[in-house]
Amino acid sequence: MNLFKFSFISCCSVLCFLGSACSSDSNEPADSTPNKRVDINLSETSRGTSIELLDFYTNFTNQAIEINLNDVEKTNKNTVVSPLSAAMLLGMMSNGIDSETEAKKIALYLGISDLEAVNELSRTLLQSLPSVDNQSKIALGNSIRVNKRFTLSDAFTSTMQKDYFSEISYDDFSNQNAFLAAINEWCNKQTGGLIPNAIKKVSASDMAILINTMFFKSKWANSAEFDPQNTKKGVFHGYNSDTNVDFMVSERSKRLYGVSPNFSSCVMNFGNGAFSLYLVLPDERMTPDNIATLYNKEEAALLSESSQRCSVRIEIPKFKITGNIDINKILEKAGAIPSSSSYSWSMFTPAEAGAITMTQTTSFEIDENGATAAAVSDGEMSFTAEPIDPNKEYTMVFDRPFYFFIREFSTGACLLSGFIADL
Repeated sequence: MNLFKFSFISCCSVLCFLGSACSSDSNEPADSTPNKRVDINLSETSRGTSIELLDFYTNFTNQAIEINLNDVEKTNKNTVVSPLSAAMLLGMMSNGIDSETEAKKIALYLGISDLEAVNELSRTLLQSLPSVDNQSKIALGNSIRVNKRFTLSDAFTSTMQKDYFSEISYDDFSNQNAFLAAINEWCNKQTGGLIPNAIKKVSASDMAILINTMFFKSKWANSAEFDPQNTKKGVFHGYNSDTNVDFMVSERSKRLYGVSPNFSSCVMNFGNGAFSLYLVLPDERMTPDNIATLYNKEEAALLSESSQRCSVRIEIPKFKITGNIDINKILEKAGAIPSSSSYSWSMFTPAEAGAITMTQTTSFEIDENGATAAAVSDGEMSFTAEPIDPNKEYTMVFDRPFYFFIREFSTGACLLSGFIADL
């Protein structure tokens, strides 16, 4: 059986500057007065799809966390993923599957009802996300590298170019070293040098490699968000052990603050507010295993519904995490793909039978200057939440495992998300 190899690389980089010095780096966001935040213009169908995907973003994050926490071979339990790129990946995949039944399984996992609407939403996001905030630099890319022994169908080629802006090239997979070097060089350039070796190997029998990349870099909305002079030592009570780390301390500021029976949340804005870092902190009485099982779409809804603008100070550790996620394991566990991952692929002419492997390589870093991230695509415990007093001053200390999400305001698109378990 031929192996259809789908290598997924999503990269999201976020850097929030303390100063306003200009830079010649083409990856820097524009150094100018923030433009006014405006909603991305979505059609009725793609608006519905963007809403349907909100639950997927939370579910995909939780499923990746669960797999990491239960993997006895992994001592590092941190998780960072890109739900948006995974959604685009699965959208592209659905367009290439011959079986309508299998495509419907993937659509059901995404929570969507219309593949064409997913294609339309992907096209809109690829066109619009880069320009919603002139204080942010965002670049999304898709590439399809086809073994020259095979041919993509005209219909698939058209959809990939029209809706996913994919670069398509036919390459010599037999010259493995040269091809691997070239494709990793492309990935490294697309991700601002953050992911230099995303693809570890390639086989002459592979039919194609599909790649999604994402790069994101932005200034904090408050240019003086973190003063390095306020950084202090503290203990992070991790999943495996306690560690002494540097905690950054933010200015007290009006922020969206929410509470639920088990969690509290706050929002830190980037640039003109089009993008934000959404932080979710568990109640201190919870264990890491409770955290991973109790944070779900219902908890997320409670946090959102309770949110009010309050005076909030944030204490959060400096960290850098990297990792790899096997997307096949997530989809197999959810029943979205068969354990053999074997399909008939109508994306080729003639159709080809083969397997698919999907991976995501990630990195996320945060310090006083900002955050840099890269991705290459039962619990029964319950506590009573106190009502929020908008006149009260709150302090959130992230000294235990917590969630993070980087989102676009108007569509809810989740560029990056994850779970900090240990530092």
